Amino acid sequence: MLSRKNGDFRAVVSLTQSELPELSSHSDRLHPKEKVRYRTYQYDRRKIRYLLGRSSAKNAPIEMTDQISLQSIWIDSGVFEFPLVRCPLIENLQVSIGHCESIGLGPVLQGQHPMGIDIEKVGDQHKRVMKDQLTAKERNLLQYVDLDHLKGHASLWSVKEALSKVLKTGMILDFSLLELKTLVYNGGCTTSTFVHFGQYKTISCFLDRYVMLMALPKNSQSNVYQVNGFFSDQRSASSKTLDDKCPNSIWQ
Repeated sequence: MLSRKNGDFRAVVSLTQSELPELSSHSDRLHPKEKVRYRTYQYDRRKIRYLLGRSSAKNAPIEMTDQISLQSIWIDSGVFEFPLVRCPLIENLQVSIGHCESIGLGPVLQGQHPMGIDIEKVGDQHKRVMKDQLTAKERNLLQYVDLDHLKGHASLWSVKEALSKVLKTGMILDFSLLELKTLVYNGGCTTSTFVHFGQYKTISCFLDRYVMLMALPKNSQSNVYQVNGFFSDQRSASSKTLDDKCPNSIWQ
């Protein structure tokens, strides 16, 4: 639940962890229009990303009501490829999709409340990319948080990507426009705010080799440790696919 002065907003975050053989065996649970798009993909990596994203995004509305089927939910795409939920019985939903390797994340929430999500693998790739993209302020922020360089660079990349999903621009913005103002690490989570988008903040948690992160309005309150606990619970979770209910993969 996300709380604000004028009321609460329900958010459901679904995590899917599975490889292509298991995911493809459930492709019959896709919406007819999703099946058409899925069949156009030739490469396994693109198929995995598509099925992980749809699996995660579909599980969340199912958790909101048991009066709909997975096949009736269509995760459509907007002009700039940002995801749109088309779901019978439940109107005005929005979704953000993140995926990395065999893990997919998909929060669904009421359309009045923005949220973006991202998941990244911690590794050298972000250090190389971010080396020339960080501002002097951001380099200084990294020096004063208790994170190693690989986690720090992966976190900053993920922070900027999650915000770009809220803004619905993708990573085509000048990185300096997504500059961080603050970065605080505490209790296994980091929280961040922005220089040019002061109305937003991010919360990120580390799970083994991954950083999982959500961007939301600065004045929206959520239980950081509950979010961290949800991600941490996935350490021992078994593979999850397009099952009608995946209780262990749901945070709300």
